[in-house]
Amino acid sequence: LCLTPLFLAFIFLAGDWDAQHSLAFVVTIFASTATSRFGLWGFDLAQTQLMQELVEHEFAGAVNGAQETVVNTCFLVSYGYTMAFSDPRDFIWPVVFSYTAIFAAAVLFT
Repeated sequence: LCLTPLFLAFIFLAGDWDAQHSLAFVVTIFASTATSRFGLWGFDLAQTQLMQELVEHEFAGAVNGAQETVVNTCFLVSYGYTMAFSDPRDFIWPVVFSYTAIFAAAVLFT
């Protein structure tokens, strides 16, 4: 939800180089990113608390290891598609992919 203004700004201003460098575009990028970070930190805190309270101690290492494996795999995928679309004019595709993945996760886990 916090990244929706940023996503829409990229969609509508993807080909307009002057609009991308406008103050409104820059403010939208920073405001959306900053507000989404608050949600990310809150999620991380809640997830850490749930892991500590609900996972039995003898399984905690295996569960945390599996979680870190999934997180690092997702990071590698994001680095890969960023390298594949390294031209700034093609940056809209990593934005679309990221927003779609975040939106799908929000729908699936809410």
